[in-house]
Amino acid sequence: MSVIDLLPAIIGSGVIAAFVTALFSKMVLDKKIRIENITNDRKEWREKIRNLTIEVVKAYQKFNGVRLD
Repeated sequence: MSVIDLLPAIIGSGVIAAFVTALFSKMVLDKKIRIENITNDRKEWREKIRNLTIEVVKAYQKFNGVRLD
C-alpha cells in the first residue's frame, strides 16, 4: 500500500475528526450559554423576591404601626 492509496482514508478521517470536534465545541458552548442564562434569570428572580419582601415588611409596619428596624 502506498501513500496515495491511504490518502482518501487519511483525508476522510481528518474530516470526521474536524466534524466531531466542531460538534463537541458547539455542545459545550450551548451548555455554557444555557447556564449563564439560567444564572442571570435566577439573579433577577432573587432581586425581585428581595424587593417584594421589603415591600411586604414596610406594608406590615405601616398597617400595624410597628417598627422592626
